Amino acid sequence: YTSGSTGKPKGCMISHSNLFNYIFWSNNFYFKNNEEGNWGIMSSMSFDLSVTAIFTSLTRGKKLFIGNEKESMDQLLKECFNNPEIDTLKLTPTHITLLKDLDIQNTNVGIVICGGEQLKKSHIKILKDINQNIKIYNEYGPTETTVGCSSIEVSMDDEFVSVGFPIANTKIYILD
Repeated sequence: YTSGSTGKPKGCMISHSNLFNYIFWSNNFYFKNNEEGNWGIMSSMSFDLSVTAIFTSLTRGKKLFIGNEKESMDQLLKECFNNPEIDTLKLTPTHITLLKDLDIQNTNVGIVICGGEQLKKSHIKILKDINQNIKIYNEYGPTETTVGCSSIEVSMDDEFVSVGFPIANTKIYILD
């Protein structure tokens, strides 16, 4: 289900072929070697960003750490960033904003995929302050496209944060 721009939940069909395309593409785009890809997940399983964590970890034979829903988001974020086995997270920019007050000094998290909201340079700075070598990706796509339809690695050197390039077997049209 997605609220889209209306704020009212509506169902949308996600086909197996769309999911396969997205996960196959993700596994090849985000992970350059088989050592990476142990995920932490702290969002609801019904949130479409969980699809990336669940299926890329399991299809690659990696670990998936699921946070306790009774803990605060601050605590879940700390646990994920402090767990030495977690190296990959998918976060919204709102999650990233919370990080600046959590005093996380060091982490094994080396890949963060951002989505769900507009990613800004201030969010990139927060992550780079935690780990200068972290790879940050901006992924965009409505739920109807099976999580993401475009992505790009971003850095502090970028003039602006782009929505990126289409994923495999996909076209995007930016109209305005």
